[in-house]
Amino acid sequence: MLSKFFQQPLGKYVQALLKEWLNHSQLKTGPNDVIIAPSVWREALKVLFVEPIFLRTDDTSLDISYDLQALPLKSESVSTIVCPNVIEYLTDPFPFMRECHRVLEADGKLHLAFLNSWSLWRVFFAVTKFFSSKEKLGFSSQLRIKECLDLLGFEVIEVKSAGYIIPINDPLFINLQQFFDKLLQKINFPCGAMTMLVAQKKTIPLTPIQQQVLAAKKLESDSVLELGIWVHE
Repeated sequence: MLSKFFQQPLGKYVQALLKEWLNHSQLKTGPNDVIIAPSVWREALKVLFVEPIFLRTDDTSLDISYDLQALPLKSESVSTIVCPNVIEYLTDPFPFMRECHRVLEADGKLHLAFLNSWSLWRVFFAVTKFFSSKEKLGFSSQLRIKECLDLLGFEVIEVKSAGYIIPINDPLFINLQQFFDKLLQKINFPCGAMTMLVAQKKTIPLTPIQQQVLAAKKLESDSVLELGIWVHE
């Protein structure tokens, strides 16, 4: 799938952008972190985590293979999920993001990075037919992904666009554009080649009835405790 792309100068440039973003995203690292990505990201991302769970999206890894709409994880068991270049494989990303919401604990974070449909790169890939029809890789807009996340109960807390260079597969030409690329990244126009965002699972507040039930249970528990102390005396 994307392994061919990441062997090219443009692919290496994208990897550098994503690693730089993750390094500055203040990731909460720990054994409950999950990386969901093509195998090409395995070594590049594992150095950023402490014993992460790595779930692959292709057939070239020794890690767990799985259905993106049925992750092999318990509900509310994960603190952080990082997904670079996963959305590109999905015709409809909503079921996958729903699964991410299910397995994330309260206030857990979802880090997504995907090819932006509002970029010059989409035209480049279409004209050059860089990806074959069998690969079926897609581009997504920030608006579409944000709408899905909002419907699921996520709060988008960070959005970054990157990759404003003209997509020509030449390392020298890429390096010559670095200055303008960095400048446009600071302005953060939503037309970069990559969109990188962080969404946090919202903690649903208790309804008044739920609050009353909890208060009654606490009162009952306190009464039993007091009764136990009185009997002991």
